[in-house]
Order: sequence, then C-alpha cells, then structure tokens
Amino acid sequence: MIRATIVSVLFAAPAAADIFPDRVGVVVGSYHVNPQQEFEEFNPGVYLAWDGELFDTQTALFQNSLGDPAFATTVSSDHLAVSWGGFSAVSFLGTAYYGNGAAEDYSLNGWIPFGGLRVSHDVLPLGLQIMPCQPTDCRVVVALTVGL
Repeated sequence: MIRATIVSVLFAAPAAADIFPDRVGVVVGSYHVNPQQEFEEFNPGVYLAWDGELFDTQTALFQNSLGDPAFATTVSSDHLAVSWGGFSAVSFLGTAYYGNGAAEDYSLNGWIPFGGLRVSHDVLPLGLQIMPCQPTDCRVVVALTVGL
C-alpha cells in the first residue's frame, strides 16, 4: 500500500501547481447500477485535488466497493469541460490500486485503469463520478464526493 501511495503521489505531482492541494474533500459512497454481485456502497475516504494550467489531478484514499482500502489518481482537463447553469462536467482517466482484489483480466499488479465523467456544481460542494463497469460486475458506478 505504501508503494501505491508513493506512485500515485508522484503521478499527481507534475500536474499540481504546488504541493498543497487546491481542494480537499470526502469520498462518501457509490451506487452500482444493475450489480451482478454484492458491493459495499458506503466507501468512506478522503481526496485531494490540484488545479493545473493544463491538467487537474485528483488523488483519493478510500474503502473500495469490495470493502478493502484502495488508492486512486485521476487526471482531467478543464479545457474539455462542458458547463451549464452552474454545473460542469468533465471526462477523466485514472488508475486505482485494488491489490489482490483487482480482477486479473483487467489489472496489472493490482492496478486497474478507469475513466468516466465528473459532474460538479459551482456553489454546492457535491460531486458525482459516473464510470462504466465491467459487464460481469455491473452496468455503471456512480460515486458521491463532498468538498470541504
């Protein structure tokens, strides 16, 4: 887990304007649409976010849907965001460390790739991440975060 933390922080550092995050928040939970197995949907954790000139980076430590600790890092770009009525949506790509809990068919040494759409509001500190699932697990995962 320490190695996963170090790798994720190093991944986040180049996109960060400085070492201190621009935003800090809480990972609350997830909802799995049409699940094919039992998932933990209360996923407590914390995230740190950095706004860069070209890319934004978000890094999180949380309890994953399998009930184990996980670490994730995502990269997005506000240049690709769509905004309307105080809401904004941006696509993101990332990787998460699930260790031995990661499915072997789409992981590399416990690291899984993922991507999706992040929706947020200018005033409300809530965020939704909408991500496709492996067809054998569920259809879509919707994760909820709250900014502090």
